[in-house]
Amino acid sequence: MAARKKAPKVDIRNMRRRDRREEMLAELDKKHPQYKHVWRDAETSQDDMDLWGYEWVRKDTYDTESKDNDRLGWRRDFIARIPAETYQEMGAVECEESYDMVKEMYCQGTNTDELGRTIGNEDAEKNSPGRKFAKAKNPSEIENLGGQ
Repeated sequence: MAARKKAPKVDIRNMRRRDRREEMLAELDKKHPQYKHVWRDAETSQDDMDLWGYEWVRKDTYDTESKDNDRLGWRRDFIARIPAETYQEMGAVECEESYDMVKEMYCQGTNTDELGRTIGNEDAEKNSPGRKFAKAKNPSEIENLGGQ
């Protein structure tokens, strides 16, 4: 049996395709600040785009000389755009909903679940939103569950 040859040294750093996704979005956002550009995958339907208020960025959207009508993208991801004001409003609504959900979770009073059990009252005062940091536990209060 012949001896195995040693593999040649190959520098593969330059062989990989450079992922330009973030550069492409930054470039479009800089050139057209009235829009916010985001990535969407190929499976996103036109109905979803209409529902969310996005539109596909096509090669002829910004370049009037090009008549390709192909979507601008990278491999199977494509760029969509939405007016910047609408994007910021959507983010503010999402932040407010998240805040309300967390506030409700920490400030809940005595509630009962579908089985009639009391839930939520024991932690309502300890976890109030005015409290910024968790209180350190006393080591003697920690139950030893079979450790050392």
